[in-house]
Amino acid sequence: MERRKAKGLTRRRFLTGMGVAAQTFLMMPARANGANARIRVGVIGCGRMGMEHVRMLRESRMGEKADVTAVCDLLPLRRHHARGEFRIRAFRDWRDLISSGKVDAVVVATPDDWHVNMSVAAMMLHGLDVYCETPMALTHQEAQDMARASRDTKRVLQIGARPVASWQWRVVRALVDKGAIGRPRWCQLVPWAPWTSGVMDTEELTPRQWADFYVNKSIMPNGREFLHWQNYGKHSMGLAAAQHYESLAGVLPVVKSEYPVRVSAAGGRMGENEGDTPDVLMASLEYASGLRVELFSPSAKVRRFSWIRGEQATLVVQHDRVGVEKKGASPREIFQDSSENTSLLEDWLESIHTGRDCACGPELGHKVQVAISMAVQAFQEGKTFSYDPDNAVISSCPPRV
Repeated sequence: MERRKAKGLTRRRFLTGMGVAAQTFLMMPARANGANARIRVGVIGCGRMGMEHVRMLRESRMGEKADVTAVCDLLPLRRHHARGEFRIRAFRDWRDLISSGKVDAVVVATPDDWHVNMSVAAMMLHGLDVYCETPMALTHQEAQDMARASRDTKRVLQIGARPVASWQWRVVRALVDKGAIGRPRWCQLVPWAPWTSGVMDTEELTPRQWADFYVNKSIMPNGREFLHWQNYGKHSMGLAAAQHYESLAGVLPVVKSEYPVRVSAAGGRMGENEGDTPDVLMASLEYASGLRVELFSPSAKVRRFSWIRGEQATLVVQHDRVGVEKKGASPREIFQDSSENTSLLEDWLESIHTGRDCACGPELGHKVQVAISMAVQAFQEGKTFSYDPDNAVISSCPPRV
């Protein structure tokens, strides 16, 4: 079943969909001047990840480059906690934050279905740079819109897939680049740690709190959906898909692959909570180069290794080491890196200052989003899907027998 080709997200179309008055068009903040000036950052979402970003941005190393000037959250308790702990301005409405003129850049740490509107509005309407949590969006069309907005506005868009900046994948990339395993032929990616569902606070859960955030009122969550948003496909691709997004973002720069040509998947809901997104998801991705990537979503008790098998050797990636198993050779070579993982937040700030490409920019983010969207759709419909990058279309194809 062929999917409709995504239309371009023009400024007029975006403004109409957002219900933003024409006079707000391209209101630009007074940006910090000079290559060494501190960047004023606003954080949208005061949950676990949002507050982690605030604390990291206020550390001495990053504090020299950035100043967190505002936060935003829908729920009063979170706003009060953030304002009290950090002594900064707290907004209820994210649109007030991005139009305040008090920020040069924003971190989007919200439920997945808000990522595209917030990120695109920040870039297109107010010229702000954006750090967006993973996954990039709900669909590959939304990810394409975000990438296009970054390209058209020349704003820095970083997608927060942490494995991209981990020392393990830095070592793996160096080994593959120097030919230590030959041409990569097969990968199995296993998330390093199980995730738990992000649960909203239970205070004042009335539709009036979030009604004005939804242009399409038909997709507004009820109370249960608002509490467990990651379990519902209207608001998230699910916990398993989010884990796979990060894992795939780490390996794609290593194997230098583009978009998958075929994707199939299986899985289900193994948890006790209600919902329709898979919390266990296995997917098989085939690339035109002949590379196959298997995404494996295990239980908490499984040993969490990832493998990259090449024509001459295999890389075994663990949380504390990278091993090389060469054919006919023993023992395994072990590589470790005493340096810390690179911070994607710090990489984002450096990209804003210097204009260089960031580690997980919109191009990589879109490639990963296409693959994970295909995997989720393959699970939902019980089909195998292919992707046409020229027309940005995902369509079903017969499975191999």
